[in-house]
Amino acid sequence: MEILKSGADFGVALDGDGDRAIFADENGATVDGDQIMGMVSLDLFERGLLKHDTLVATVMTNLGLELAMKQKGIRLVRTTVGDRYVVEAMLKEGYNFGGEQSGHLVFFDYSTTGDGILSALQVASIMKRTSKSLSSLTGWIKKFPQILHNIPIKARVKFYEVPAVRKVIEDCEKRLGDSGRILIRYSGTQSLCRVMVEGEDQELVQNVVKEVSDALAGNICHE
Repeated sequence: MEILKSGADFGVALDGDGDRAIFADENGATVDGDQIMGMVSLDLFERGLLKHDTLVATVMTNLGLELAMKQKGIRLVRTTVGDRYVVEAMLKEGYNFGGEQSGHLVFFDYSTTGDGILSALQVASIMKRTSKSLSSLTGWIKKFPQILHNIPIKARVKFYEVPAVRKVIEDCEKRLGDSGRILIRYSGTQSLCRVMVEGEDQELVQNVVKEVSDALAGNICHE
């Protein structure tokens, strides 16, 4: 990788319109939006600059980040998927930092929308001020195994109104307990049902994804 070849402190990749940024640390490891949000939130919190001690993220943000924030005394508020919903929550409640796992970060003290270059500058600023590497600034956030599975659908129905589906979901939620979660939603742009499961145990997460997906496929989706 270019980072290792050049001995760079970090790398950054922007999407097509430049509003999202995904990073790589000095070892070449990928650092996603969740990890950057954890790093930035803690920095703002420790300097007394994180308004209402709150980070705004979406339902897709890893549970590991939420638990890490809680341990530091930072509250994580979740919104529907989409940066517009993150911004709406920030405007409504007066929060000043939020974003998405995909790398869409909103630094409300400087901008009302995501900006990949701004995100890169903020990351570089924290590294410079603390004299710490990107891996050390983000390595304390332990991400839970997370699996996303897409299923073609033939109808958009409320999952819990289908008894067979409801039973499987409830049984799986009990098995995951407080250290895992299931998120099922319809795509806003495609005829897909998205099943996301995360938890501490990789094997359990895989089993739950299959069981829930099979229940959906057998009752409301195409095989």
